[in-house]
Amino acid sequence: MITLYAANSWGWMVSYYASACLGAVMNPVNTMLTPDVIEFVVHDCVAKAIYASPEKVGPTLAVKDRTDVRVLI
Repeated sequence: MITLYAANSWGWMVSYYASACLGAVMNPVNTMLTPDVIEFVVHDCVAKAIYASPEKVGPTLAVKDRTDVRVLI
């Protein structure tokens, strides 16, 4: 499971398609959600990776440290 926490962009499309090609399940989330809500979503869907746009990396680092997420892209 990969959580996609990025604004609509070319990178969003490529990451979604690449995940589908790999057979991974993508969980896109709204970029307006707070890090606390993202942490809840990540726990709920048991995500192992988060794909975040550059402006979301900072808030997402703390989520990575408190969850089972192994990779932050």
